[in-house]
Amino acid sequence: MFMRRCAAIAALLVSIAYPAIGGAAPGHNAIPPGTAITTQNWRQYKQYMPDGMQMLFAGTYFWKMPADFRMEIGPTSNYPASQAY
Repeated sequence: MFMRRCAAIAALLVSIAYPAIGGAAPGHNAIPPGTAITTQNWRQYKQYMPDGMQMLFAGTYFWKMPADFRMEIGPTSNYPASQAY
């Protein structure tokens, strides 16, 4: 049970840094910046979410998104690797 909770939280943290939400390849469907994902409309964006985040939105486990949760999608940013890398 503890590991499932940790996995769900880890998936949420990874999804925040994961660029697929707003940074899809050209010609690929992406969520436009300014879109708000809430507990009411999350199912239409679940293809962009990892399993752990979907579980948090579904609310079937102890850890879940609050009823008034709102995630606003921002523009994609590009952070190139340093020369040393």
